[in-house]
Amino acid sequence: MAPRQSKRQQREQEELEALAALEKTQKAVVEPGSDSADQIDPTAGELPKLSKTSLATGFAALTVNEDEEPVEESEEEEEVEQPQQKKSQAKKARSISQRRKKPASTPATAAPSESTGTPKAGHSKGKGKGKGPATPSEPSKASDDFDAILQQMSSKYPELKQAAAVTLQSAAKREFWKLLSVEATYLDGDEEMRRFFGSKVVDSAEAGSKKGGRGSRRTGHASSSAMSRYHLVKPPDTWAHILRSNQGGVAMEPVPEEELLRRKSTTFREEKWWTFTHSQSYKKAELRFLSAVAIGDPNAFAEILRESPWHIDTLLQLSEVFRQQEDYSHATELVERGILAFERAFAPSFNITSGLHRLDFERIENRPFFLALHRQVLQLERRGCMRAAFEHARLLYSLNPSEDPHGALLHLDYLAPRSGMNDWLLKLWDTWETVDSEESTGQGAPRLNPKFLPGMPYAKALAMWNLENQAGDKVHEKSTEALIEAILTFPSVVPVVADKAGINLSGEVRGLPSMRIEPGWIPSDPAESAIHLLSHLYAHRSVSIWKQPTHVEWMQKTISKIPLSQLGGGAKPGEMKPRPLLSGSLAFFAQGPTLDLFRHVIITENRSLIGFFSPSMVNHTTMHAYDPVPPASSVTNYDDAYFGQEMKRAFQREQQARARQMMQRFVQQQRAQGGMLPAGMADADLADPEVQRMLLQQLAAAQGGGAGLELNPPMQAGGMPGGFGDDDELEDEDEEDGAEAEGQGRGILQNLWDGLWGRPPIADDQDEED
Repeated sequence: MAPRQSKRQQREQEELEALAALEKTQKAVVEPGSDSADQIDPTAGELPKLSKTSLATGFAALTVNEDEEPVEESEEEEEVEQPQQKKSQAKKARSISQRRKKPASTPATAAPSESTGTPKAGHSKGKGKGKGPATPSEPSKASDDFDAILQQMSSKYPELKQAAAVTLQSAAKREFWKLLSVEATYLDGDEEMRRFFGSKVVDSAEAGSKKGGRGSRRTGHASSSAMSRYHLVKPPDTWAHILRSNQGGVAMEPVPEEELLRRKSTTFREEKWWTFTHSQSYKKAELRFLSAVAIGDPNAFAEILRESPWHIDTLLQLSEVFRQQEDYSHATELVERGILAFERAFAPSFNITSGLHRLDFERIENRPFFLALHRQVLQLERRGCMRAAFEHARLLYSLNPSEDPHGALLHLDYLAPRSGMNDWLLKLWDTWETVDSEESTGQGAPRLNPKFLPGMPYAKALAMWNLENQAGDKVHEKSTEALIEAILTFPSVVPVVADKAGINLSGEVRGLPSMRIEPGWIPSDPAESAIHLLSHLYAHRSVSIWKQPTHVEWMQKTISKIPLSQLGGGAKPGEMKPRPLLSGSLAFFAQGPTLDLFRHVIITENRSLIGFFSPSMVNHTTMHAYDPVPPASSVTNYDDAYFGQEMKRAFQREQQARARQMMQRFVQQQRAQGGMLPAGMADADLADPEVQRMLLQQLAAAQGGGAGLELNPPMQAGGMPGGFGDDDELEDEDEEDGAEAEGQGRGILQNLWDGLWGRPPIADDQDEED
């Protein structure tokens, strides 16, 4: 008969058995094909059942010295050796009370919380009592608790399930979302100027600018808190009184997923779609704005901004007024103010640095944000802040990369090599097709592949050349191969770039049919019209890169390496098979240049390229300066559903009364000054909108302010939407009259600007410097 073991020896034996069982279980999990794994039923739970005492002492023994033994254990051994010896009730009570009051563990060996079912280390059970009920092993219980918590959280917060799905996306998608992530550090154009020229040079240039211009506006920032809060725009100190006003009635909310799936097939499942919303007060300001546009009164815009300083359409419309007068400082400030109005309304979870957040372009509330960003890109390019322009263009592209409604890629193929973002362009080239293939659009419209744009292969070659040059590679073998592929795929780019950059082409190359420069719309081949339009757009923007002597020489040598037969020399029309990328581009633009390209050309003011669009698109597309080229289908518009009938009727009554008063004042002023009214206008009904329009246009023309703004003017080949006047008409005027009108126009605009910021108007006889 085996000698009887003490309780301490029994606990040690149980711990050894538990460790052996755990080791056996781990081996079965690591080696699922082994025999030990077959012997364990994962559903039966036949693990050795350990008492709380054995688990507690097993971990507590790690921090106890071998020479030191707990007092409780020594007492228990004495009780085993002398079972007949009885202790007094008082001693038992004191011992139990001490054990209850004694801390469960030292700070160095703190035991897990009791809520997890794990006993405290150092506590012993009653003398001679049976073991407590067995508990499951600690890892399995913790895993069960964790799963229960996850299930509870997923039911309470459904958006967490979508976040978990994002983590399971492919490597190509992760790379693509990263490419769309904006680096907020480089969004500030002023900081980029300081990095290039130094703070002293930039500050001195700003101080030397005329009073009221951009320089004096940038002397300081509103506050450090505002600086850290906003990324797209850093508000200057002159905006302090405006920043204290309310948000302006603009908010942001997510678009229901069911609506997107019902309308669009180009969305990715990881994307989060948003839309801006307008309050009732903002809608009232919008009604006033549309009325001001209809009658063409720029002074009405100032009144709107006095009451609603964050009304975005008014800010963007006035920006165009100043830009048409070549007052780029004030035009830039108004655009930035419009962008800041949007940024103040961003939802807390809307993140421009994640690459996953989108805006629905088919909603009228969102389109001004696209327009403001696009104009900001153009202004940054004009100032030479290429990295800031790149980041803004990347943000514009990330808002809707599947469709790119404003043609941000047509900026990025130039800005990426120009700003040193060469790796970014090459990664975009490599990842897009993989990302696009993972989620098919089905029967819906295809997504825009960046490779279908003629400028992208040339930009890829330039990016590779830049990287090789940085690495000290003077041979440029790989970049030359990429340039050859670009020339063979889109040869229509070569003659346009050559003419603008001064690249010499041989007569044989010039005479090839593939090198022919098309002047405009090709009725027999709409897709070719789109290819030639895109070639002109790329050449127009990238000429500053290709005119560099090293690139001129590189292009000339590369073209000389290509056999004429590969360029189409000697082949009959139709015999040359287009390369795969060109075939895809022709299929995508099978109907000719799209509305998105038309919108891009209008905003960038490439008027000479309007001839590449079909006459039906040019003549029948709706035009507004505040919403150039709306999409063919819109979810929301400025209509009765947006405003509501009651608001519209009340506003119309108010506007009719105001218009009648304004016309009466105008007629009285004209008569008092001896001015002549148009024939038949003296006794006309001043409440008639047509009469009001004609009188206001006469007033604007007399003061040098142009013809006024049209609500929906016809699109002419040389005109800008919004009715700001035609350059050709201005050139035919007499120089002296033109100079006088220009001065008068400046006076009107300066008074308008002073009214916006609360400054008194400038008198007619006041010096311009004052």
